[in-house]
Amino acid sequence: DRTIVAQMDPASFGIDGPRTMAFARELAARLSDRPGMIAAVANRAPFHVGYPIAETVSTSALDCATASCKPTVVYSVSRRHFEALGVPLRAGRDFTREEIDRGGAVIVSESLAASLWPGRSPLGETVRLGKAGASALVVGVVGETKHLAIENRVDPAVYRPLGDADVAHGFTLIVRAEGPAAPAIATIRDT
Repeated sequence: DRTIVAQMDPASFGIDGPRTMAFARELAARLSDRPGMIAAVANRAPFHVGYPIAETVSTSALDCATASCKPTVVYSVSRRHFEALGVPLRAGRDFTREEIDRGGAVIVSESLAASLWPGRSPLGETVRLGKAGASALVVGVVGETKHLAIENRVDPAVYRPLGDADVAHGFTLIVRAEGPAAPAIATIRDT
């Protein structure tokens, strides 16, 4: 509701990952400066065409390099991603600008938090994505989203900061707009 999603692939026009990232950030910033608009970018949004990206999530109590772990859906997102999609922040906070630039932090869904840290807060815990991934600090917990279709079950998810490599093959612009969609879509196209 009130959210406009546009998939873009600047690589099709010979634009590399760092230039695509600069374009995506500038576009989201300009749109967020417009009254009544909140814009964010991600490697993809829920209901994206194609298979979701999934990785194992290791914790201090569960090492997926030696134990069997269920893959978790992973999104790479900019600041304000959850605000643009209308996903509530349940605990903690959004990424800082520094975390977006250098990584080292993740935000997890409520269901992932409940399965990995039952009965306690995941804030301040450390996770590792994939068998050889770098460690990241959990800074926030968000509400659930459906990933493939409305009728599907909710799958746990982890969100990491969006980087150049994440947009090398395109990105998704997410805009929450007040009022009718048509004027907002025109503003997005003009911008």
